[in-house]
Amino acid sequence: RIVGKVKGPMLQLGLDTMADNCRKAAEITKLLNVNSIPVGTDTAYNNPPKGRGFQTNGTQSTTPMHEMLTRKQLVLSLESYSQICTCANKNEPCRESCPANIPRGYCLGSFEGQASQNNLQKIKTAGLVVGTIVADNSHQIMAHKDPSIKKEECIVHMSRAQERKVFSLKFA
Repeated sequence: RIVGKVKGPMLQLGLDTMADNCRKAAEITKLLNVNSIPVGTDTAYNNPPKGRGFQTNGTQSTTPMHEMLTRKQLVLSLESYSQICTCANKNEPCRESCPANIPRGYCLGSFEGQASQNNLQKIKTAGLVVGTIVADNSHQIMAHKDPSIKKEECIVHMSRAQERKVFSLKFA
């Protein structure tokens, strides 16, 4: 019940903070005399930890997009998807307040590109121009971004990919 009471105010606080972060990023671009900003993005899922039901698909995902002009990496936009339905009767249409915005059975990973596109649109609406996206090697992000935006692979994801290519040697 308490979570239900604070949901509205917390949501508004998050939206206000991201709008304020966009204003700060706009000020920084003016101070640095740059026309566009680099942003970083990745999607996090609520999949269970490895070793415990690893084959279970996630039911929620969050895709933040943050500026990369400062060390603070302020969040400029956020998209969340959920398949968790709180409606009592699953055979009837959900009420408007139901948090599920993706039907069960759909792969949440297939919405990563859409989430990034929505984030880019929100940032553009705030008056910012994105020049570079730093992300994992997701083909969905590449397919959904504006062709004028440069795409760079995140160093963490790149190093993980290199690690997987190295064979481990066992000495007797």
